[in-house]
Amino acid sequence: MRKALPILSMLFLLGLFTSSHAVAGAIFYVDNSGSPACANTGGQSGSQAAPFCSIQYGISRLAGGDTLYVKNGTYAGDFSIFGPSGTAAAHTVIAAFPTHAPVISGPGISNGRMKITGGCSYIDFIGFTITNHNQGLYLDDDAGTKAPCDHLTIDGITIHDVGQEGIAIRAGSATGPRNHVIKDSLIYNTGRLGPSQNGEGIYVGNSSGTDNTNTVTILNNTIHDTPDECIELKGDSHDVIVDGNNLSNCITPGSSFGSTGGAIEIDEPRNSATSPNHIIRNNVIHDIPVNNGIVKRGIRVGTGATIYNNVLYNINVAHNCVLSNSANYPRVIYNNTIDCTTGNALVNSGTTVTSANNIGPNTTNNSAISSAFFVNYAGHDYHLVSGAAVVNAGLDLRATVPVDKDGITRDATPDRGAYEYANVDKVPPAAPVNLRVQ
Repeated sequence: MRKALPILSMLFLLGLFTSSHAVAGAIFYVDNSGSPACANTGGQSGSQAAPFCSIQYGISRLAGGDTLYVKNGTYAGDFSIFGPSGTAAAHTVIAAFPTHAPVISGPGISNGRMKITGGCSYIDFIGFTITNHNQGLYLDDDAGTKAPCDHLTIDGITIHDVGQEGIAIRAGSATGPRNHVIKDSLIYNTGRLGPSQNGEGIYVGNSSGTDNTNTVTILNNTIHDTPDECIELKGDSHDVIVDGNNLSNCITPGSSFGSTGGAIEIDEPRNSATSPNHIIRNNVIHDIPVNNGIVKRGIRVGTGATIYNNVLYNINVAHNCVLSNSANYPRVIYNNTIDCTTGNALVNSGTTVTSANNIGPNTTNNSAISSAFFVNYAGHDYHLVSGAAVVNAGLDLRATVPVDKDGITRDATPDRGAYEYANVDKVPPAAPVNLRVQ
C-alpha cells in the first residue's frame, strides 16, 4: 500500500520548532581574536569593527530583542545569563556567528557551570561548544528562588568533557509551563569526575523536594558516552516530549547511582496527583553494552507516558529493551521496532500497559522480530520490505500515531513497527526541452 508524505504537516512542524527569528533589535559582536582590537568598555560600540572581548560583557550590553554574535575563539570561564528577556515576536539571541564555532571553556571539571536563570523569557542560545566545566548548561530556578525562565531555545550546542550532567533543567516549586526546546545538539563524555557524581546527558527535574519542570521538548539531539542515563525525566517533571534523538553507549561502565537505569529513564512520580503524560517518540536507542552491577534498559517507564515510533537495537541480551514498572499511571506503547530477544523486548512489571503494533514482543497485536521484515536487518535499516507479514497488519491507532518515524501518514490498516512500508514510485525527471547553446 502506498503511503503519502504529509507535506503540509511536516512544514508546520519545521516552522514550529525553528529557532530563527527576524532580528528586531540591535546587533552586537564578540571577537577575542585580536584583529580587530576588542574592548570591554562603555566606549566600545560592539560592532564587527569594534567588538567586545567577552561574552559576559556583550550580554551586559544587550536590551530585550537584541542579538549578540560570538566569533571563533576560546572564551574562558563560566557565567550566568539573567536576561535580557525577549518577546514572542523578538527573541533575544546569543549565538555563534554563522559558520563559526566559539568554545566556552570552564575552569576545570570540578568547578563551574553555565546557567540561564532569574526569570528570563524568550532567549535563544545557539551554536556554542561548552567544555571543561563541572556541569555543562543549567536552565535553572535560580537556586530555589522560584524564578525559572520560560521559552528558552537551546539550539546546536555541543557539550563534552564535563564533570557531571550535560544539560540540567529544573523549575523548583514554580508552576506554569516552561516551554523550553533543546534541539539539534551534541552531548558526550559527561560524568568525567567518575563514580558518585551525576553524568546524565540531559537531566529534567530534581531528585528531591518538589520540582514542577514541565513542557520541555528534547528534539533531534545526539547523546552518547554518558556514565548515567542519556536522558532522565525526574519524578515530578511532566509533559515532556522526547522526540527524534539518537542515543548510544548510555550508562557506560562507571555509573554509581543505583543499580538500574535506562538510556531514556522516566522516574516514578513523587508528588504528582495526575499522570505526567510524557511523550517518547521517534528516537533511536542503540549500543547499550554490558555494565556489571547495573541493570540497563533502552527505555525504563516508571510513570504515565505514551511511547511510539522508537527504534531500539544492540541492547545487551541480559537487559530489557523497554521496561514498564512501578504501578501508578497507565502507559501506551505503540508502533515501536524493538530488535531484542523476544522475552526482553517489552517487559511489563505490574503496570497498566496498552501495547499494539510493535515489532519485537510476541504478544497480542504485536509481532516478534524477524530479519525478513526489513530492508537491511544486519545494517539496522528497519524500513519494511514489500510483502512483510507486518505490512497492513496493525490496528488503527491514528488518534495516537498519525504518522510513522519518517513522517509518512498512517492509514486505517497501518503497518506494525516504527516505519510504514512506502512503495513510492521513483519517476525520473522529464528531459529538458528548448535548450539553447549560447
